Amino acid sequence: MIFHSKYAEIDINPRQSGASYIGSTHASGACRLGSIPSAPTKKMKKIDYSFKSYREIFVKLFEKEKERILAVLGGADVRIEHIGSTAVPGLGGKGIIDIIVAAEKEKLDQVRAILEELGYEFDADSSMEERLFFRNELSDDLEGVRRYHLHLTFFESGDWFKALAFRDHLLKDASAKK
Repeated sequence: MIFHSKYAEIDINPRQSGASYIGSTHASGACRLGSIPSAPTKKMKKIDYSFKSYREIFVKLFEKEKERILAVLGGADVRIEHIGSTAVPGLGGKGIIDIIVAAEKEKLDQVRAILEELGYEFDADSSMEERLFFRNELSDDLEGVRRYHLHLTFFESGDWFKALAFRDHLLKDASAKK
């Protein structure tokens, strides 16, 4: 399936399992493909998901979390975007706020450590070749606790472009939301 966006023309294909993960570091400090050990994690409680209608609060929740992340990343060269069903008005889903963060490839380990300090739990099993996956649960006036999924990647990764292209496609084409 090919999507067109301001970022690129992207052919979205399913990922193959068994991929290695970005983020491990050579002695030189350069990021390379390789396996990343999972740090000890807190256990997220199991959440029973149900389909939820789109709510305008999703954008505000994303913006609030984006500000919180940027405040601790300081002047780091990163981009933070809202993706997933909560980023697309009119599209229902689980109500999870999906965030994708792109950073310089050689800075991924530093950004990962900061995200973990913010309470994001790294999940090696859900990570992919070009994207690290994290979860967090934050208090929410509407639901008590809301799940956040954060995807950390680098600027040149295909995952970065695909995530943005897919979101943009859904934003532009109402028939794609069905």
